Amino acid sequence: MQKIFVTGGASYLGGRIIGRLCAAGSDVHALVRPSTNRGRLPQVSRGLSIHEHDGSTDSLVSIMERIRPDAVIHLAGKYVRNHAAADIADLVRDNILLGAQLLEGMRAADVRKIIHASSFFQNFDSSGYRPFNLYAATKQAFEDVLLYYSDAEDMTAVTLVLFDTYGPGDWRPRLVQAMIEAYRTGKSMPVPADDPVLDLVHADDVADAFLLALDLIAHAPEKVRGGRFAVTSGRHLKLSEIISTFEKVIGRPLPRTPGQWPVALRRISEPWSGPVLPGWSARISLEDGFRSTLERGEP
Repeated sequence: MQKIFVTGGASYLGGRIIGRLCAAGSDVHALVRPSTNRGRLPQVSRGLSIHEHDGSTDSLVSIMERIRPDAVIHLAGKYVRNHAAADIADLVRDNILLGAQLLEGMRAADVRKIIHASSFFQNFDSSGYRPFNLYAATKQAFEDVLLYYSDAEDMTAVTLVLFDTYGPGDWRPRLVQAMIEAYRTGKSMPVPADDPVLDLVHADDVADAFLLALDLIAHAPEKVRGGRFAVTSGRHLKLSEIISTFEKVIGRPLPRTPGQWPVALRRISEPWSGPVLPGWSARISLEDGFRSTLERGEP
């Protein structure tokens, strides 16, 4: 039985990954803060233990030394597309400090395997690093910290670069939820003045990538060690194309108000394309993903 430590377990994606791990019989340990909404952790009958972190390095080191997991999945972080001054402390705390504390806990407990979630925002219209926003810069800062620990402490690290995720039970105010609301209520959906390009990936495909990475990091680490892999649908679609696909699934047009959002000063014209995890590819088409999201209902 694998013992897996997960941060960000109360996030939408974290809950789905934990649910899959528990269903597979893993011994899962989720890190939470006192302020975490524990109602968003998956409701599983067995296999999940919850550990509260008070924010200090000593607390996280103690938790890690007590658990000594086989591997860590690091999902926790703070996302802000366009930051305000009041967001800076939280971005640094959640995206850099927490990760450094986690790695120090791994070092102290002799835990050597970590898979973490990165963002395509770190590669703004570029094959190399170019941060789209401050969020992306703080995510990259953690990757630099991880590079040090991986090298100095002989850790095996895998980076999975995430794009726009969606799926059943998603409570986040994202595009797919806005389309569903417009479909169910008949209210007009605001759409931006431009036609941005997105890479929508179903949450079950993303969870598959993390579970495969766990298997590879345990049994074939030479294939993934130090790798940075795109968890991509393989399709970069304009917003108008995505809405048209949704309309095809529901069988009627969506009411929408174009131009209600101004054209962004910085926008990604082509999401990053990088290597994918060996043996993984997205299997759920956009059409099937929309159908399952509609059929399986709200959170």
